[in-house]
Amino acid sequence: MTHLDGLHWYRLEPLDILLFRDARPFNPGDGSWAKSLCPPPPQTVFQALRSTLPAYQTKNRDLTFIGPFLMDETDTVWVTTPKDLICIGPDPGKASDKKTGVNDVLDHDQLSRVKRLDRMVPAQGDRWQWIHHPLPGSLRPIVPPQLNPKEKEVIMGRPGPLMKLSALESYLKGDLSKLRAQTDFHILPWDTQILPHNSLAQGSRQVLPEGGYFTEVATRLKPGWAFLAGISCQITSSTTRLGGEGHHVQISPLTDQPLESLRQSLQRDLAPTGGTVAYVLTPGLAQAESNAPIYGLYPQDWLSDSIGLIGVVGDRPLLMGGISVINRKGGEREPAYLPQRAFVSPGTIYCFEKAYQPDVNRLLSGVNAVTKKTLEALHYGQLLWGR
Repeated sequence: MTHLDGLHWYRLEPLDILLFRDARPFNPGDGSWAKSLCPPPPQTVFQALRSTLPAYQTKNRDLTFIGPFLMDETDTVWVTTPKDLICIGPDPGKASDKKTGVNDVLDHDQLSRVKRLDRMVPAQGDRWQWIHHPLPGSLRPIVPPQLNPKEKEVIMGRPGPLMKLSALESYLKGDLSKLRAQTDFHILPWDTQILPHNSLAQGSRQVLPEGGYFTEVATRLKPGWAFLAGISCQITSSTTRLGGEGHHVQISPLTDQPLESLRQSLQRDLAPTGGTVAYVLTPGLAQAESNAPIYGLYPQDWLSDSIGLIGVVGDRPLLMGGISVINRKGGEREPAYLPQRAFVSPGTIYCFEKAYQPDVNRLLSGVNAVTKKTLEALHYGQLLWGR
């Protein structure tokens, strides 16, 4: 992680609902739904902050940015929970007939029963040989950790999808005994709101044939929650538009450097040996085939012996890109088509065979040099190494 010490941090508090349309193909019309993506892509928040700079020329392209993350009413920072974490507790016996597995989400009323949290692990030995995964190279199936039969332990499901940034530090240092399911994790702090969208023809009460009628899915953050982002320029307290349909956020400067302190702590702790686990902090790109704009869950070249990727725990990709607007010379604005790419979602975990001194801190592959420079400046695909 680089250049974070020069960033200024801001809290972006919604003043209303927010609209962040995802990149799935969409045609306005009766019965069509425009769905949302939350948290929004880094570029959306970056452009909102940049728009508050009255004298900035976009052609300069000299700003750096990281985010967005989530922040609660006490200014506690929350990030995506690592996808390999599961909750383990005592067998309820006859008290419950419900069986839970690694793909279930832990019931809130079961939080007090969680005894510990542990990681899913790459399969070892012959125990899982009956799983015939068509995995390439040295990749292994990811399986539950060994449970203690004397304690009659069972898997209770996954913890909340958000994790405190301070707890992530414990996770990356391998101090899983410090994680607390009751206090270190949180559910998604927003609701969705369904809105009809009408475009009326000027001077009439008829819906425009080309604009039509469709339904939008908006995001409403719960009271006290906001987005957190860092950018390499100073912004005074103000409001700005964020996302679609003109909805605004309140921008408030912060004095802390939350990610910089995490980076320094991890660097001190991992410097002697290197890391065996990489956590995806922000959406990244993993080229699945050489010389082709096809993206997957992990970079194809990480299967080489020199890197030694042996396991991946991830989620569905985030589809970003699609239609945008460009400014032509003379001030004309017109639609433009951008490449739609499948980004690796935050919280994805990569496991390696041996301790690895990472000279790679970004998950960015399969893009040209100009695009890569832009994505690096916005800290796409930021990796945090751990053990």
